[in-house]
Amino acid sequence: MAARIGLLALALPALPALAQTKAPPAELTALERQVSLKIAHVRIKGPTNLADLKQLGQAQRAQFEGEQAIKAGDYKKAEQAFLRANVLISTVNE
Repeated sequence: MAARIGLLALALPALPALAQTKAPPAELTALERQVSLKIAHVRIKGPTNLADLKQLGQAQRAQFEGEQAIKAGDYKKAEQAFLRANVLISTVNE
């Protein structure tokens, strides 16, 4: 019983830090959603040439990097990755 109380006492100081995790800015969330929808549209449409397929792959990698940056709390890096993905996927749609 004393061991459980000791473990609980050790875990309690970490809880406020988890509760205070800041959510990503609304603009970043909107950009992430926009990029995701564009990539999904291109994937459904199916690129027909190698250059477009390569662009799609690069956009997907940038999107993944953005998602990882959000999880890490690096919103600036996430924004840069999503902007890069947006540019890459926009050239496929043309």
